Amino acid sequence: MKRKVILVVVAILCLLGSGYAQKTEKMKVREWQSPVLKSARTCLEVQVQGYEPGMKKEGYLSWGGFLPGKQEFALDENGKTLIEFEQHGSLLLNLSLACMDRELEIVLNPGENARLYVNTKETRGEFEGDYSELNQYLLCRGERNRSYPVDLEKIKGMTENEYILYCKELYDSRLKESSKQKKKQGEGWFRYAQLEALLDCAEDIYSMNPNFEKAYQGAKDSRELPYTKYPCFNILQPIFLEAGYDLMLLPEHSINKMLSYFRKEEQLQAFLENKGGYLLDLQKAHVCHLRVNNDLPLKKEHLTLMQTASPYVNELFTDIYEKGNKAWAEHLAKPGYKIGKVPDVPKEQVFDSIMTGYRGEVVFVDFWYVYCKSCLKAMNEMEEVKQEFEKKGVKFLFITGAKASPEERWLKMIPDMSGDHYRVTNETYRYLIDEQFKMGGLPHYLIVDREGNIKHSFRGFMGREKMREVLENELKN
Repeated sequence: MKRKVILVVVAILCLLGSGYAQKTEKMKVREWQSPVLKSARTCLEVQVQGYEPGMKKEGYLSWGGFLPGKQEFALDENGKTLIEFEQHGSLLLNLSLACMDRELEIVLNPGENARLYVNTKETRGEFEGDYSELNQYLLCRGERNRSYPVDLEKIKGMTENEYILYCKELYDSRLKESSKQKKKQGEGWFRYAQLEALLDCAEDIYSMNPNFEKAYQGAKDSRELPYTKYPCFNILQPIFLEAGYDLMLLPEHSINKMLSYFRKEEQLQAFLENKGGYLLDLQKAHVCHLRVNNDLPLKKEHLTLMQTASPYVNELFTDIYEKGNKAWAEHLAKPGYKIGKVPDVPKEQVFDSIMTGYRGEVVFVDFWYVYCKSCLKAMNEMEEVKQEFEKKGVKFLFITGAKASPEERWLKMIPDMSGDHYRVTNETYRYLIDEQFKMGGLPHYLIVDREGNIKHSFRGFMGREKMREVLENELKN
């Protein structure tokens, strides 16, 4: 009996040891794989093991880099999905799964076909792809706990320079701790630990003022406490220069926060000793993000800016510039809409001057602006009736203001809105709304007969049936 108990205990210990050895093995990253600079379509197959009907199926994949993006997806009944997206350079991406109520970090190469297996009941997962070892490490470790956090008691009384030196000491301590595990965990693991320690140090530096505020707990005015300026990062200059494009594989929010302190390109150029690199490419790309994300074409100044970036980033944004401007020209060339010329007359005469050109026609006038949700909702609701009466000869006019409807956003919208469009000055727009027609809110509609008389005035959409009724009656007159 005693022998059986011993055998069972040994067996359990062997199993536990096997599991520990297996997890330890998965935490290894033997070799470092540098990121690649290219663009390609990436495919990621996700399988959620333990998924059951009734579980939440929503999720999304998001990424930063030169062209940040986000793609939503839904799992099928078996907990599977295939995500395809255009990827620009190797990246650390965030995968969010509602059924697991957690976010995962994975590294992908552009153009690869990768597979990710996760379990609803476990924190770790399995990855098949280019960065298999690094991803196994990220999946197994889960949320990272920072070593050597800033000691709030210790920083009391420190000057700005003393605090920065202290942050560098914490970085050195983190690196020393990691070096002890280098032989066991592998060269790749150590390289990633180096990069994370660098980012932690940058975060400590840009958190200088908040950390002092926490340390003093309101005993000192925050305006009297040290705060971060871009030269504060100079202590990390050689380390960032050495890191180069390997920074692409780190969480970008911390990098972006640091970059926000370098408000001018020449400041970052000096920090990088005019050697360029990922940080400078990223800063230049940030200038273009807003336009690209809003489907607006890049301008020539953006193209000029990118000519001093790395060859890959320059080529990427040159392609975006050319394709974007071609698509914009095709968009503006759509048939069915017309931009009307606003008469050069006093504001009191603008509306009557516009309407002079429509004598002999029944006109439906829509006062709106591009950010007006109720205006846009009403346009969708009336579209069927609008198309019906356009065929019967009713003219549809859309009037907005220059300030209320920024030109590019206005131009982006109106090619998909058949009719005649007028964008008046802000002064004229306010006069029309507040004084001439005393609208009290938008959208507002006027029905004008063939003689130019205003026959109906509606605050808010009158509904499809009422719209149809008043237009029919005017056409009969």
